[in-house]
Amino acid sequence: MHRLVVLACVVSVLAGVGEALPPYPPPDIAGRVTVVIDGDTIDVLLQSVPEALAEELREGEVVRVRYIGVNARELDEEQGVVATELNRILVGGKTVYIELDNTHWDTYGRLLAYVYLDSHGLLMVNAILSEVMIVEPMAFTSTPRYNSLFSCLHGCWAYGPCYSWDEAAEHYNEQAWVYGPVVDTARLPYNRVFLNIGYGYPNPSRFTVVIFEEYTHLFDALFGSYFEKELEGKVIYVFGWIKEYEQKDPKAVVPEIVLTTPRHLLTECPTDCECSGE
Repeated sequence: MHRLVVLACVVSVLAGVGEALPPYPPPDIAGRVTVVIDGDTIDVLLQSVPEALAEELREGEVVRVRYIGVNARELDEEQGVVATELNRILVGGKTVYIELDNTHWDTYGRLLAYVYLDSHGLLMVNAILSEVMIVEPMAFTSTPRYNSLFSCLHGCWAYGPCYSWDEAAEHYNEQAWVYGPVVDTARLPYNRVFLNIGYGYPNPSRFTVVIFEEYTHLFDALFGSYFEKELEGKVIYVFGWIKEYEQKDPKAVVPEIVLTTPRHLLTECPTDCECSGE
């Protein structure tokens, strides 16, 4: 059932934005994975490089490759260890095929890529990982080719328990839906967005939703510019990891969810969970 939901979601999203299904174009770089660094990064010994990229990449060199579209947790967290093992099962020691986007390198000197398990480009590792709840979507404007695809794939798997905003503090480190009325919102000059639920800022009893600046454009694109103002006074449902948000006062800890995809923000109860107490 979930497979059908995912497929329908992908088709509808791509049809709406005019994107091609992967690969576009087909992957033209091949190499063997020598080391799995973590859940979203690998080292690859390049074996085949197109002439057009000869100034950037050389056959026989090892490059560090960062998957586009996904973000695994750090190795000091349990989810990061699991994601790394999953990545190792998928690509460890194997020949992979690489497709690049508009931006080729990140600020750490890693090659940004879509990585495939087959030469035809039909099995994308990035997309496989994006369906796993312990791996989060990570969309950037500099690598936009499949942003809608990753957002949809991850969002379609957002199922779990549902808690009222005033119950969230009892469920730290759980992945769940949390719902409640948006009392006030704020957008910082660099586009970080805060949604305060239950109580307004700076009441320490509130529940907070945070959207970091690298993801705000996705919400603006789907809901409209300065979408947060339209949510004030409405009940919303958000999905993610319930964490502790430490304020300037170290004694004041507020439960929060950090959103990275608009598919995890709804204005009605998700069908996959029971929202009691409304």
